Amino acid sequence: MNKAVQLALLASLALPGVGCRGARGLPLVPPPAEPVGSGVLSPGWRVQLHPTAWQNLRPQMFAQPVTDDLSGALYVGTSDGVFHALDMATGGERWSYGPVGPIASQPLLMSFERRLYVGSEDGRLHCLNSRTGQKRWIFSSKGPIQAAPMEARVAGRALLFVTNADDHLYALSPETGELVWEAQRERPDQFTVQGHSGPLVVGDKVLVGFSGGFLAAYQADSGKLAWETDLSDGRSQFVDIDTTPLLDPDGKTVYVSSAATGVFAVAVDSGDVKWNVPTDGAGAITQEKERLYVSAPGELVILSRAGEVIKRASLGRSGDAGRSVIVGPYLMLPLADAGLAVLDKDSGQLLEFFDPGPGVTAPPAVSEGRLFALSNGGILYQFAIAK
Repeated sequence: MNKAVQLALLASLALPGVGCRGARGLPLVPPPAEPVGSGVLSPGWRVQLHPTAWQNLRPQMFAQPVTDDLSGALYVGTSDGVFHALDMATGGERWSYGPVGPIASQPLLMSFERRLYVGSEDGRLHCLNSRTGQKRWIFSSKGPIQAAPMEARVAGRALLFVTNADDHLYALSPETGELVWEAQRERPDQFTVQGHSGPLVVGDKVLVGFSGGFLAAYQADSGKLAWETDLSDGRSQFVDIDTTPLLDPDGKTVYVSSAATGVFAVAVDSGDVKWNVPTDGAGAITQEKERLYVSAPGELVILSRAGEVIKRASLGRSGDAGRSVIVGPYLMLPLADAGLAVLDKDSGQLLEFFDPGPGVTAPPAVSEGRLFALSNGGILYQFAIAK
């Protein structure tokens, strides 16, 4: 694909058509035009989940969908505070919950237990029955929840770990929502980036990043601080560690990033920094085998596990790049001001581009050869992925 076509893709704007309402109350609209490029994505259904998103000057949907192959359901929340369970095959609504506070986080699904955890920006964590949408319990935290929680077995019992934008970490009972322990760092008075780190449980520790530039590990059973590492490099703005720590397959290293100081590899047992690659605006990290893919404004940075820069792929004026999702040879990259880009994961070459109008901020979900992308205009799109 030549550069003229690439620029045309990034500059294109496709306004959605007007559609009818589905049998369960959601407006079903005609399939979008074909994505432009190499034929990787084939449009299926699309459903308008947030009917008034287009009234906003610059709408954004941050919540990544989650799929359940056991039940054939897809779960996603929107900024109007409504959480939806849809049929993956048809887009039909199975149930909805809310409105609550705006939803900007990916839910956590425990399919066999039929538990679904949904965080909202009013500080509440909602535990729902995943099959019916019935509320089981609600826990009220002390700040907006914008990252997925994590459930793990610790010292013979299950615990649910939750973080929020005010630098709190909670351990809860998954069955009741009862608080087991709580940890907090004082939030600094400085400019920070939207979002916050989620928890990562590794062995007997839970790791989390904080807005002051610290990465910390706590004893998962008690909340006692095991270690903390300052990754701010003495800076005072945009140093927050907003990426949920990503565990390397070796089980001994995690990767995190900071918009001000770049990408870090950190030892799980001690918090020692193994390497650092400065990258302006470094954001979400995805790993496949020996490579790390780091999203940043205007570029995708490909690193080796040793911290060597393999390639910097330019994305033009496409806004913030979200967390990428890898499917076979393809890297699916959401772009906040542009849409969804399909790149060759090895070369970083742009293969295809889908422009829904207001861009795509949330990472897409993938299940059994299908991709589900939520646009900033509040429309959820289904595509078949070429083999």
